[in-house]
Amino acid sequence: MLFAPEYQNKRIHIIEQAFKKKAPRTYSVLKASGNLKQFLESHEESMMDSFSKAYCEASIRILQKNMDAEQTIQFLRTASIEVWRNTLATWLKFNYPMAETNVANCISDS
Repeated sequence: MLFAPEYQNKRIHIIEQAFKKKAPRTYSVLKASGNLKQFLESHEESMMDSFSKAYCEASIRILQKNMDAEQTIQFLRTASIEVWRNTLATWLKFNYPMAETNVANCISDS
């Protein structure tokens, strides 16, 4: 799955493509200022933190149930897929305060 650490570059590419499509003006400003890479890396890190927290919460709820190992594994797999889909749906919108904060931080740091 794309949430594995070794897929960081692929995630950054996906974020960049969504950002370019959904916020082209801001994308251009960051690219022209040389801060695009920093923004994308920061956004990816925040996205993965969000995924980790949500998956941890889902896992705890699953593990608290009295199920056999096979059922538990199946529920954990399903949860990872659902949490990942929700994470992408949320973090690839580029219309929430964290995106604006990340952009402002990247521009002010230059």
